[in-house]
Amino acid sequence: MTQKTVQTCFNCERTDDEIPIVMWSFQQRPLTVCSACMPLLIHKWEQVVTTLNQMPTGETNE
Repeated sequence: MTQKTVQTCFNCERTDDEIPIVMWSFQQRPLTVCSACMPLLIHKWEQVVTTLNQMPTGETNE
């Protein structure tokens, strides 16, 4: 039996069991974002950068 890795949105922390999740990368770090939070990447990317910079190194919310 293979174990599924649950993907979570970096912003709202919903899982791919709850909402579609897509994988992105920023500054060579993986970034998972749900379809509801995707407008942040488009319209408020400064908030995304701030949030990512506050995450401990290596944390990807996967």
